[in-house]
Amino acid sequence: MHAEKRSQIHSSRIAACGLISGALLGLSFPPIDWSLLAWVALAPLGAVFSSQKMTLQSWSGVYLGGLFFHLSVFDWMRTLYGGVGLDGSFFTGWLISGQFGAVLFCLMVAAGRRSVLIGQLPVTIALPLVWISYEYLQCYFTALFDQSGAQLVSLAYTQADQPTVAQIADLSGVGLVSLVVAAMNGFVFDAVKELLTVNPSNRQWSRALQLATVPLALVTVLVYGRSCLDQKESDQGPNVCLMGKSDLPPLLDESRIQPDPNLPATSTVSLRPDLLVWPELAYHHVLVTPSDDPNSLQALDDACPLANRDVKAYCHTVRKYLEQAAAKFQVGVLIGCERLEFCEHEQKIQRYNCLSYVDPVYGLRDRYDKRHLVPFREFTPSCGRWLQIVNRKSFTHGQATSPIVLRTTKGEKEYQVGCALCYDVAFAEHFRRQQSGDVAFFVVSGSEAADSTGCMSQMLLRMAQFRAIETRRPIVRNTHLGFSGMIDANGLVVRCNDREELNEPWLLGAVPLDTRVSFYSRWGDWLSPACFGALLVLLIRPTLSAVRLPLFPSLAAAEHVSPGLSARLTDTRRQAFSLLELIAVIAIIGTITALVVPKVSASANAVKEASDDLNRAVINTAVERWYLEKDVWPANNLSDISADSDYFPEGIPTNPVNGAAYALNATTHRVIVGGGGGGGGGK
Repeated sequence: MHAEKRSQIHSSRIAACGLISGALLGLSFPPIDWSLLAWVALAPLGAVFSSQKMTLQSWSGVYLGGLFFHLSVFDWMRTLYGGVGLDGSFFTGWLISGQFGAVLFCLMVAAGRRSVLIGQLPVTIALPLVWISYEYLQCYFTALFDQSGAQLVSLAYTQADQPTVAQIADLSGVGLVSLVVAAMNGFVFDAVKELLTVNPSNRQWSRALQLATVPLALVTVLVYGRSCLDQKESDQGPNVCLMGKSDLPPLLDESRIQPDPNLPATSTVSLRPDLLVWPELAYHHVLVTPSDDPNSLQALDDACPLANRDVKAYCHTVRKYLEQAAAKFQVGVLIGCERLEFCEHEQKIQRYNCLSYVDPVYGLRDRYDKRHLVPFREFTPSCGRWLQIVNRKSFTHGQATSPIVLRTTKGEKEYQVGCALCYDVAFAEHFRRQQSGDVAFFVVSGSEAADSTGCMSQMLLRMAQFRAIETRRPIVRNTHLGFSGMIDANGLVVRCNDREELNEPWLLGAVPLDTRVSFYSRWGDWLSPACFGALLVLLIRPTLSAVRLPLFPSLAAAEHVSPGLSARLTDTRRQAFSLLELIAVIAIIGTITALVVPKVSASANAVKEASDDLNRAVINTAVERWYLEKDVWPANNLSDISADSDYFPEGIPTNPVNGAAYALNATTHRVIVGGGGGGGGGK
């Protein structure tokens, strides 16, 4: 009876370690974002790795910890498009992602136990080895199903606000940063274990000295990071101006382009822009790539939103709007739009999410088609029909992904500019491949209006910071209702807005160029596959030890327990949690509950306000399209445009905050709230 009770207590403690580790990991990522917790979040797993016996209760705790961790990290999926509670349109995808991550979390723990118990590795080595393998597997395993697997979960992303540590990403990507953080977790566990050894004479001081290599390695990382941050940019690049959806060709007004007030007053750099950058899908007209195939006209006519017009004339008009704006202001235009192209091989229309570049001299010159599409939104995998996902407009994975060539009127210089659209920023290899073409800087265009809580925007911004460090190239971001601004080659956010819609053009100034060549840009992420390969070898090699402990208790009828472990299990001095332990646990749970619940629980009012911003942006875009097509503004009460099913097939939305109808300001033609509920001018 006493042995069974002790076994129960042991299982409860191991389960608690799994739960605590998952909770700390969840707290270290947005929305809570306590990044310093990442340095100790994995330490409780050391006890799980070292445990000689795992029961169903123990594995349940590990699973629930992994589930909490992944559901917290992916919480932005649940709240997309105004989702509240469990009624979000992406709730199913959020739940499936959390379950999948929890299963991988358990597999990681199983591999860690085998590495420690059979491979005889110290936790300081086993923990970073299995964690990097876990990140690597999670990133590429999903690519087998949706062709868009991305490394959305990485310990490195919690250290974006620690630039000194993040600088080592230029050696082997985010994997190296995660390795350092995970190794520090293992060091914490092993060091505490050594200090709590009951008999001081039995302490392995030689091993403690070996563990000292981890803090020494951390000091080396900090010194390297400091030296990288002390290096200054070598040159000033072209002037870049971020444009909002309210300033579209042909209504572009140069007088509205004003410099950033935060630019130094003594700056001698010309404030005339060399490149205008719009967010993703900002241009509501569709660009059509011409084709000589006789079937293309009919196919394009069916796909074109203005089927009642001549397709060739429409295509010419759309290009003319962009080329006239670029020629008039003598500035390069990089604008997000939808592009249609007739595929002669398949005899059908291909639809692309595109960034089109218009040169002031040569006209429509280059383009970038989004390479990595968002699963279940822009790209629906084959399993979508089983998940009962609604039919959406799907794009095609882009092939035109080479850098564009930007010509500036200032000195007639040319710059190679790498491009990415929104979700592409999660793919480090995409940036590395473009960097091989001697890219001067990157432009990331996106639209994050669906993100009602800001968690996804924070993660994408951190990914962009690490992409800048990995390639040692600055990044210019223009994301609708996301974080727009400029990131230098050290991953530091030079200028950034606060997830506000750009109502005015924003002249950022010159791009701070950097000529450093990173080790990562040449060799890529060599560390993650090396760790994964080493773990595989460790797991499948013949076991020479006489002790064969099962990873799951149901796989064997009996277990061989070492004498030392048996002595510890039969120790009658510890048969329950002490009062001090219970008080500490209750205090921790109470503190976490008081701090976490207000942040994790999405406020209904905040979600409604975010939906209101999205509605205003959609209506403003429809109003501008109406003006361009009909050469007259819609009625101020929007009665005519709301009755046209081409613009609002399901009717024009109302204000979700107070239920009032939207209207137009008679002077600015921007959206306000009718019925006296909205006050002044639109956004």
